Amino acid sequence: MTEEKHCNHQFVVPRRGLPNTSVRLAGKEPMTVAFLGGSITEGAGASDADTFSWRALTDKYLQERFANHEFRFINAGVGGTNSTLGAHRLQSHVLEYGKIDLLFVEFSVNDGNDREESIRGLEGIVRQCRRLSPGTDICFLYTAAEKNLSGSNPFNIAVHEEVAEHYDLPSVNFAARVYAQTQAGQMEWTELARMDITPMMTDMRCMLLFYRNIWMQLLFLITHIQIPEAR
Repeated sequence: MTEEKHCNHQFVVPRRGLPNTSVRLAGKEPMTVAFLGGSITEGAGASDADTFSWRALTDKYLQERFANHEFRFINAGVGGTNSTLGAHRLQSHVLEYGKIDLLFVEFSVNDGNDREESIRGLEGIVRQCRRLSPGTDICFLYTAAEKNLSGSNPFNIAVHEEVAEHYDLPSVNFAARVYAQTQAGQMEWTELARMDITPMMTDMRCMLLFYRNIWMQLLFLITHIQIPEAR
């Protein structure tokens, strides 16, 4: 994969969707969701990492939306790590825990300006996962940082989208949504950032505004199996 491609700036790009996740949620077997990323995934900046980080909010949403389903969550977020280190950590921090049904990958903030390194790191994650855990759905997620907030695809997100497009992986662009809300005057970036380094997200209130809608798009609109309502 060498040809450089740029994708449209969208909040959710469904591509192949999350077919294995849909099948799992339609059944009764327990489901394991893993989060591989940097400090934002780990929970840095949130007043309570296990309550208000985007990872914790995902945990909470799944448990509430599918109340009769058993979930196991793996936090493989490590501050200061990029996709290259993520590829090296994947087996020991994620795959060693057994079958993984859904893997979120979040490195657009920590990856640098070397396009080839980012592609190698991301492809290392995707190819390892597909070889060692072929039943795992993978979803890229782009969080907000000043470098990721613009009207066109920022560099790091554009590079990640190249890989997502090549491997037909869905992606969720929180940064694009945050940018749209700042442009609409619904929030100020200075209120969300701490020292211009790690997005504090003020307990991720901005994510809560559209989180459920994004999950409904991912799990309902772009999959081929209708998931039953929780009883």
